[in-house]
Amino acid sequence: NVFPPEQVLAQLQAALDARPDLWHAWSAVVRQLCDMERFDDAQALAEREVERFSLLPGSHVDLAVVCRLRGDSDGELASLRRALDINPTWSVPLRRLVDAHERRGEYAEAQTSVEQFLRRNPTDFVLHGHLADLQWRAEKRGDAMATLERAVMLEPGYDWAWGRLRDCGIEAGEPNRAVDAARKLVERAPNHARSW
Repeated sequence: NVFPPEQVLAQLQAALDARPDLWHAWSAVVRQLCDMERFDDAQALAEREVERFSLLPGSHVDLAVVCRLRGDSDGELASLRRALDINPTWSVPLRRLVDAHERRGEYAEAQTSVEQFLRRNPTDFVLHGHLADLQWRAEKRGDAMATLERAVMLEPGYDWAWGRLRDCGIEAGEPNRAVDAARKLVERAPNHARSW
């Protein structure tokens, strides 16, 4: 909002020219090209970035972003899977992978991906929220509400999950589900203000 996009691109390109050894410099230029809707240039640079930094998952995420913007969902999925192969504990590509599966209507694949990730990283409360959403769509209402309860137990400040638990409880005929979860949280951690 301060500088015109062309000026921002020129500054970022100067940084990349000065430090081509830094992955972040490549990433910044790719993202700016995407913001400017110069998708051909963004894809060419992202592909060079992946060649140069093939073992950095972030470079594959950059290419996935470009693929998504170009409507190449197969390329997006392949890039995100590669990022997860490199770093299976990084939730950013996993969340993008889940979103890509959902856009394609592949809810079972999205749910499987989340469940696999949560086996390795069971404390990722946001992914518990994703899983609950997928379970709710699959008509597994009890599972969805139990997963939402796990999410708020892991992070009592996760407002989205509290609201979703309340709404799901009302829709499922259990209007006190969120209140009951809050009571359990107070019992578990009575000395924490967030519980109250």
